[in-house]
Amino acid sequence: MEVYLLRSTVSSLTLYPDHTHTPNPPIHCLRQSKRSSGPSPKKKDLSRILRTDAAVKNIERKANSNKYSNLWPKAVLEALDGAIANNLWETALKIFGLLRKQHWYEARCQTYTKLLVMLGKCRQPEQARLLFELMLTDGLKPTVDVYTALVGVYGKSGLLDKAFSTVDYMKSVSDCKPDVYTYSILINCCTKFRRYDLIEQILAEMSYLGIGCNTVIFNTLIDGYGKAEMFELMEDSLTNMIESGSCLPDVFTFNSFPWRLWESGQIDKMEKCAYGRAGDINKMGELFLVMEEKKCVPDHITFATMIQACNAQGMTAAAEDLKNRMITTDENLGRRLIGC
Repeated sequence: MEVYLLRSTVSSLTLYPDHTHTPNPPIHCLRQSKRSSGPSPKKKDLSRILRTDAAVKNIERKANSNKYSNLWPKAVLEALDGAIANNLWETALKIFGLLRKQHWYEARCQTYTKLLVMLGKCRQPEQARLLFELMLTDGLKPTVDVYTALVGVYGKSGLLDKAFSTVDYMKSVSDCKPDVYTYSILINCCTKFRRYDLIEQILAEMSYLGIGCNTVIFNTLIDGYGKAEMFELMEDSLTNMIESGSCLPDVFTFNSFPWRLWESGQIDKMEKCAYGRAGDINKMGELFLVMEEKKCVPDHITFATMIQACNAQGMTAAAEDLKNRMITTDENLGRRLIGC
C-alpha cells in the first residue's frame, strides 16, 4: 500500500497522548465583495467548480516538490477543503503534507477531524492510523470529535473490534467521553455489517452512562432492523421512540417504517404501525402537517399507511381527504394506490 503521509516517530497507534498545545489565532482570509450583477447562479456554480478543480490540481502538483513553503494560505486551504469535500483522499493527504511544510502552518484538531471523516467515507483505516500518529507528533491532544471520527473510520471499514476499543478508551479520558454522536456512528456501522448482536450491548452501555437515544439512532435501528426483516425489534424501536417523549418520529421514520413492511409483504402490519397503531390519529395528522410545512412529500407507502390507519379507526372522511391529497401531490402515485 502506498503511504501518502510522512511516517511519524511513533511506532504504533498511541491512544495515550500527554501533549498539550495552545493554538495560535486563526488565519483570516479576505473575502471578495459581492457584485451587484453578474452571471446566472448555474454559470456561477460551474465556474466555481472549474476554478476549484484547477486550484486543487495546481496545489497537488506543488505538493510533490519541497521548494514551496510560503504559499498563499487561502489557496492551500481551499484546495484542501475541495479535495476533502470530493473524497479525493490521496489528493487531500498530499495537499495536507504540503500544508504542514508552510511556515505559517498551525496544527489544528479540526483539520485532522475533517481528514479522518473523509478517510472513513473512503474506508482507509491504515491511512487514518498514520494520520492519528502524525497528529500526536504535531503536539495536539485528541478531542471527542477526533476519537469519534476514528471510531467511524474503523467501523465503516468493518473493523468493529477496533471501533469498540477506541470507544472503551474514550471512556477512560475525562474530557473525551463518548457522546450520543459517537454511539450513533457505532450503531450505524453495526447495522451496515449486520452485527445486530452487538446493538443491545451498545444500548445497555448508553443507558448505564446516562446517554439517551436521539432521533438519528432510533431511525438507524428502525431502518436496520427493517432491512434485516427483524420486525419485532423494528416495532420495539418505534415504540421506544414514541414513548421516549423526546424523539418525535420525523419524515424519515414515517417513510422508512411502513416501507420496510411493504417491501417484505407485511401489508397487514402497516395499518398497525406508527401513531396509527396506537390509535393516536391526531398525532399522526400533526406529523403529516409538519411534513407538508417542511415541503417533505410523503411517499406512496406513507400515504397508504395513513389511509389504512384512518380506515381502521372508522375515519372514512379523513381517509378520503388523504386520497385526494395524494392525487393532488402526485397524480401517477394516486393512480397506483387509489384502491387503498
